[in-house]
Amino acid sequence: MFPHPMQITFATPALIFPAISLLLLAYTNKFLAIASMYASQKAVRFSE
Repeated sequence: MFPHPMQITFATPALIFPAISLLLLAYTNKFLAIASMYASQKAVRFSE
């Protein structure tokens, strides 16, 4: 049924795990940027 079984070597996790942490870091920075924009807009709205 499967002529070529997928082979996972030790290099595969070594490439995947840093990519996961970099993705999480990117989403964290994106969330913090959006949160700071929201907070600054809220501060401007309530100061008027």
